[in-house]
Amino acid sequence: MIKPRALAKAKRGVIFLGKSVYETDPNFKNYFTSLPKDVQNRIKRSGVQISTLGELMMVGEHFKETGVADGKSG
Repeated sequence: MIKPRALAKAKRGVIFLGKSVYETDPNFKNYFTSLPKDVQNRIKRSGVQISTLGELMMVGEHFKETGVADGKSG
């Protein structure tokens, strides 16, 4: 479960906790940029708090499974 934290750093609408893992973890950045653009955009707009690669993968897979690319909502 992704838990909210008091101290967070905003990056493109996504909340990365502590020092931005997007900037410091190449695996995190590579996974994010490998996602379809529509999934990236939905994550950015969601405001979800992400602090680990595992959380990003869970959120990314959720948005892929909900049919964002083909307009389905889930």
